[in-house]
Amino acid sequence: MAIFTTKNSDGILPFYLEKSDVRGRVIELKQTLDEILSRHQYPHPVAQLLAEGLLITAALSSSLKYRGVFTLQIKGSGPVKLLLIDCTAEGHMRGYAQFTPNSILETPDQQFLSIPQIFGSGYLAFTVDQGEDGKRYQGIVELIGLTLSACIEEYFRQSEQLQQSIFLAVERIKNSWYGRLVLLQQIPLSPNASTNTVQQANATERWHEAMLYLSTLKRNEILNQQLPSEQLLKLLFTDQSLHLEAQRPLIAQCRCSSQKVQHMLLSFPEDEIKLMQINGMIHVHCEICNQQYSFKEQDLSKQ
Repeated sequence: MAIFTTKNSDGILPFYLEKSDVRGRVIELKQTLDEILSRHQYPHPVAQLLAEGLLITAALSSSLKYRGVFTLQIKGSGPVKLLLIDCTAEGHMRGYAQFTPNSILETPDQQFLSIPQIFGSGYLAFTVDQGEDGKRYQGIVELIGLTLSACIEEYFRQSEQLQQSIFLAVERIKNSWYGRLVLLQQIPLSPNASTNTVQQANATERWHEAMLYLSTLKRNEILNQQLPSEQLLKLLFTDQSLHLEAQRPLIAQCRCSSQKVQHMLLSFPEDEIKLMQINGMIHVHCEICNQQYSFKEQDLSKQ
């Protein structure tokens, strides 16, 4: 498990604004982005999209109490066919994008491409898989919005009736990526308070006030790597009774391994294993992390 040693360590910083009844997260990723994005030759718009998706996935997964894997998946009819990102309860992240080469995606770094241009029509799904002994939850909604963060906010408006706002930015300097995200979520009223129109109006006013504070955040501020997330929040929410929780680490780590692949191959009939051989070797490729595993025939003997 990664340990925070510097102000730029990848991770999640939860916080709470007492005066606004708002909770939030700051997600900061640097090494995780570099490790995941470097495993494939992505065009810049795809790499940026995947970086934003990694930030969003970390933010949303950290808002839930679960054991297992939280997954964000987007499928579309456009140049990008699939965006797949997941984060375990331990903070292990991986991500992958499937795209059509030599398409509109081959653009200069500074050119903005909207979600409809990138995905065409499609859907967005969140899945929480808690393993064989736990429940599996999934939410699916049509992909609506010009940016990925706008699509996520629309999802919550449609499916959860939960007020939520995201401010994020990513950038690539030479061959190194950096990104940071601030997420605000309105804490739901209690069942009794939710029927009181005065309390509802007060909660709405407090939410709008928190949103005004967030609207003052500038891109150059959120991308300032010399400004720790704690200090960023203190500057942003100066008189909102800010409460910070313990930081939680995030690392790039695919769940594939030589042992898992070998165990999977051993579940196949021996005649199928023989058909997989090329020059006496069996090769298995993980699309997500681009790792290849190779086995000799004797490695897969069931005797």
